[in-house]
Amino acid sequence: METFVLRVDRLDAAEGHYPVSLAAVEGGEGPAEATIPASLALPQMEEPFTAEEMRQRFLAAQAADEALLQIGQQLYALIHQGEVRARLATLPPQRRLLLDIRAPELEALPWELMADERRGRLFAEFVAPVCRGELRRAAAEGAGEWPLRMLVVIGSRPDDSDVEAGLEVERLFAALQPVSADVDLILLKQRSRGDLLRAMERYQPHILHYIGHGVVPDEGEGEPFLTLYDAGSGIEDEWTAEQIRNELILAQVPSFVFVNACRSEEPGHPGLWSIADAFLALNVPAVLAMQTDIDGRDAARFAGAVYEGLAGKGLPAPLALDAAVNRARQKVFAVDAGLKRRDWAAPCLRVQAPPDKILRFDGGIERARRLRVMASPALENVPLYVDRCEERFKVWHRLSAAEEAQVVGLAGDAASVVCVVGEAKIGKTALAQLLMERCALTRHQVRYVRIPEGAHYLTVLRLIRDARPIGQSAGAAPGQDAFAAFNREVNSGLGAAIAAGSSKDIDQGAEPTIELGQEAVAEPLFQAFR
Repeated sequence: METFVLRVDRLDAAEGHYPVSLAAVEGGEGPAEATIPASLALPQMEEPFTAEEMRQRFLAAQAADEALLQIGQQLYALIHQGEVRARLATLPPQRRLLLDIRAPELEALPWELMADERRGRLFAEFVAPVCRGELRRAAAEGAGEWPLRMLVVIGSRPDDSDVEAGLEVERLFAALQPVSADVDLILLKQRSRGDLLRAMERYQPHILHYIGHGVVPDEGEGEPFLTLYDAGSGIEDEWTAEQIRNELILAQVPSFVFVNACRSEEPGHPGLWSIADAFLALNVPAVLAMQTDIDGRDAARFAGAVYEGLAGKGLPAPLALDAAVNRARQKVFAVDAGLKRRDWAAPCLRVQAPPDKILRFDGGIERARRLRVMASPALENVPLYVDRCEERFKVWHRLSAAEEAQVVGLAGDAASVVCVVGEAKIGKTALAQLLMERCALTRHQVRYVRIPEGAHYLTVLRLIRDARPIGQSAGAAPGQDAFAAFNREVNSGLGAAIAAGSSKDIDQGAEPTIELGQEAVAEPLFQAFR
């Protein structure tokens, strides 16, 4: 999908207008140009809004407000002029548009409301998505890593009825069901700022998702902050924009930060950062925050829909970040005459890398292989989402470390065998199946066997040998040729007679004997099996 940048530069005071340009990110024609008058009024407009009126009307709108549509049409008309208008008409139906607002006094306007009678609301379009952004890098660091780590932080009190934290988490889990193997979700509920910083250091999340309150104090009373209620101490801390910038400056920043909190996009007063600004200053590739207050149920509905789009739930394929956000807006305005409410336009996505190169849940695993793995009988009872967040993270990290150590010849003490133990009915099987699914998706040869009680070790090795690898094509037989050396050792150790017309490379199926317990016999047999 081709990407275009629509840029609005700072005011040219001498000419009394803002320069506008539209150009493709890569190649193409030279930029198309236009201007926006400093007054934000065009001759054909009847009673146009000033910049301050637009902002205040947007902030104050609580219920359905016809003025929001008028503001959206005015903003669209200001952009849709001159050469830019002509170029916009020739853009391909499937393309993405980045709105790069360089004039500070225009940046705070509700551009998400932009609407055209023919094309509808631009920021609610996901086939030709629009978001805000200034491209500073080609792709997000860690965008290709797998599985993704997602840290969800609940900063509100457990009994806070204004924040639907429980509902939002429920919607996140439901949205991520199709990609359970692709995401490690760590939930941090009502913990201190120190706990949050330690979790950021430990997990180095690709996604940071905050649920709670954003506060913009009155002028002269401080800077914007997020609330962090610590259930252990009963203290509600303030995580200010400056603290966010300073405390995470040496951390590995996430690829995507979703601040689902009221007014987290609002700086409040000239010269102050917003919460979103603080994360962008850390070079986070994409930040999604709220320009206004937002109803708790709408916030939960929107968040769930964003991750549904990213995970591809109910879609032919996963969506890029900008498309997922715009599709989620539709989920919000589909409720209660939502187009006349502001909540669908309150979320503001700002990117510093191409939106399609910021997050990828599937790790580049081809769809055909994924379908084969998911269809394996060994995985048919895997829960759609496995809990045990800490265990998921620890055991996969340990397996990955062992594999990496072996690849570079440093196996040493690396744990190449992992045993999952614990009491009954606590999810051991589900966790083991998740690990099998991940290993199979990443092209490891995984064989799932049920071991009879009291089975001889040779019986176990034979079961593994004869099992069909998870994700293998239905018509393919287990790789007996690869076990030829093992079969020879079995026949030799058991003193098996080779059947007529057979080969010593084929296991003759003799029963285990006590001699196989001797180290001199067992050692070469296991080496051949390896």
